[in-house]
Amino acid sequence: MMSHNRFRSSASRIILALALGVGALSLAGCGGGSSGGGGTPNGGPPPPPPPPPGNGGPDIRIELSSNPVLEQNIFVIDTFDTTDPDGDSFNITLRQTSGPAAEQLEDVNAYATKWRAPDITTNTTATMVFEIRAEDSRGAVSTKSANVQLRGFSGPGRPVALLDQGARLEVGNIGTTFSEVFASVPAVAGSPNNPRDLVLFGEDTTKGYFDYSRTDLATVEPSFSGIAQIVPNGLGFNGVEAPNQFVVVEEGANKISLVNSDRSVVPGGTFQLADSFAIDQPCYFEGRTNTGQDFGWVGQRDNGLAVVRITPDNSSSSNQFDSEVIFDLNSDRSLCHIFPTELPADVYTKDPFDESNFSPLIAVDFDSNELVLYGDTDETQEYVELTAIPLQTETTEQMTIVDVLSFGSPSLKPRYMVVLLTDGKDGGQQRLIMVSQDNSSEEISQETFAWTGGVPVGLVQGAFVGVRPADQKRLDLVVVTESGQAMVFENTLAENQGVGEVPSFAEPKSFAIEPGAGSAATAKDDNFSDNVVMVANPGSGVVRVYKPVDLVSQ
Repeated sequence: MMSHNRFRSSASRIILALALGVGALSLAGCGGGSSGGGGTPNGGPPPPPPPPPGNGGPDIRIELSSNPVLEQNIFVIDTFDTTDPDGDSFNITLRQTSGPAAEQLEDVNAYATKWRAPDITTNTTATMVFEIRAEDSRGAVSTKSANVQLRGFSGPGRPVALLDQGARLEVGNIGTTFSEVFASVPAVAGSPNNPRDLVLFGEDTTKGYFDYSRTDLATVEPSFSGIAQIVPNGLGFNGVEAPNQFVVVEEGANKISLVNSDRSVVPGGTFQLADSFAIDQPCYFEGRTNTGQDFGWVGQRDNGLAVVRITPDNSSSSNQFDSEVIFDLNSDRSLCHIFPTELPADVYTKDPFDESNFSPLIAVDFDSNELVLYGDTDETQEYVELTAIPLQTETTEQMTIVDVLSFGSPSLKPRYMVVLLTDGKDGGQQRLIMVSQDNSSEEISQETFAWTGGVPVGLVQGAFVGVRPADQKRLDLVVVTESGQAMVFENTLAENQGVGEVPSFAEPKSFAIEPGAGSAATAKDDNFSDNVVMVANPGSGVVRVYKPVDLVSQ
């Protein structure tokens, strides 16, 4: 039960922007009157005062943070707009009267109470009814009911959002200044791939909790064609930056775009296209900053690698930029992941007085399943292929690369990549390959995890097996498959090891997810600290989160 004593003057209000919607400050009222003699003109006694007006009960106003509410999700009942017609103070109490029992959590503020919806575990809907009772200081009482629709789902995980069918999660945990997850949805019904709209959903931490069911917090313009990658803060250097900016790699449109917004940390607003440049078949972008030159590496499908100089257009106030291709490898490789790093001395010897701005690279060829090493051997800002190292797939069959994650840089250790591959068959051969570099020699080694099972659709990283107090940067991996299973690879690096040490991963543990997964992203749970795996089912549009630390222990 929520109980609040509150007074609000009917003549004035102060409105606050509160954590989960709107709120108000209590205002104190004071009586008034006139001074001077109170008698009649002829000196007789004053007339009797008028009878007191009838005392009306408070006017109850209710706002729900979301309706309907998905099972196990948080919602807020807010009585901010309640007033008393006579200006009396009043006391509000709130209780649930019928329907599946919700759990009352803490009060958001004096007028808003947070609840968690129950788990009803079936594909049904129900109604939760709450009674709000307001009694003023003179005993007048008003009551009003709030009907909260509850939607339940069968199967594992916690449903958190409903998106259009065909929705695909693109990237999660994208920053602290705006909401947590990007998804793309078909912009045209019946067209699952081109064009696609971007949806930004989830709550910013300033709101007090995550509500991934909210998909109306921001819009992104325009639609995009064949999204290959989204890069948060991908052009954040030398003036080509803005709050909440990101790069969209559009393989289907042969261009790379900068999208930004001038909005603050408060959710809401529109992301707009700032500028873009054309390039053939881009499938990966990696930004790079140097005091002498700003550029980005562009991996191209069946076209190798390009280096594009990017400089701000100082004549523009809308974060536009100029671009120039300063090198084009023009090979038939599909270099759809690029990793700037240091290379072993027997492959590439870098002069300590090297004048080249072109850092050596390890690129992943999605066509040949090879690691391809590149360097600017003559310091002429031209890359040459130094060698190619086959990925240790432990099979002669050509495999499809599902995803690649890389960590580190030429100036940051550890340096490693994780490559997820599949033969594309349900129940077929699946691989996760850890490619790491020795911190001293830069020698490259590979460790292969092989299994048979469902076709993998996503690889995500996060503190999924719990946050380690001694090393919060020690992150685990999760592979999501379309067959109703996911696997967590726990990072077993000892806590007394520094963050610069290459991680090691234990043999995977499986947990159940909803069948039909199409994509995955790392997100945060509503306690703000735990990482969760967010999975979208493109057939139903249901988005669920899973906590591997709980699931693998069952």
